[in-house]
Amino acid sequence: MNQSIVTIKGTPKCLVIYIDTQFDFSEIKAALRKHISHGNGFFKGAKFKFQPSSDTLTSEQCKKLEQICSEYGLTPIIDISTIAMESGFPEEKYFKALPVKEPKKFLGLSDTELQQQNHFIYKSIRNGEKLAFKGNVILLGDINPGSEIVATGNIIVMGSVKGIVHAGAEGDLNSFIVASILDPLQIRIGSLIACKPEKNESIKNHTPEIARVDKDQIIISPYLTSALSKAN
Repeated sequence: MNQSIVTIKGTPKCLVIYIDTQFDFSEIKAALRKHISHGNGFFKGAKFKFQPSSDTLTSEQCKKLEQICSEYGLTPIIDISTIAMESGFPEEKYFKALPVKEPKKFLGLSDTELQQQNHFIYKSIRNGEKLAFKGNVILLGDINPGSEIVATGNIIVMGSVKGIVHAGAEGDLNSFIVASILDPLQIRIGSLIACKPEKNESIKNHTPEIARVDKDQIIISPYLTSALSKAN
């Protein structure tokens, strides 16, 4: 039920926290706190903004929700339109008065990667389900046998993978797949396909693994920072 009250989606600019305001405010606070805490620090340092289903939330209630997010290391995005209104200046003049800054450059990330949308999924994918996304996918759950997940970018699973996973679905061979337990029925990156190996010692040891392309082949190796840098 908590997931219907609060839903968090990733965008290139920030996390958008959708709030169903038909619920009691105490339920909204509890759902928000539970939703973020389930990420186990995954959202720490991220910027966010709220998207309520109506205008019934008061400024005081918004501040309380922001305080909950701040407790977990999230940073609110300032709404320039609201500031302009409170300052008494038209929004157009307010924007013109702001200093123009050069966009930040992030070491190791291309412009394409920075513009990709990130999708955060908080559930396990069941038998018969197939989900497809434009951009990267971060799944907090399992991909069960008989299920499939497809993404044009990377796929990161904080759980086990036993179904079909397809990263770089539009042909990007630089995409990768990371999972806590990587035991897929079939794995695809771009146009390349690999099937489940007969034996995988990493599964017994519950070692996180990364699947990436090397010399036109999909290889699976223990997840290390060095392995991820090679994938990029």
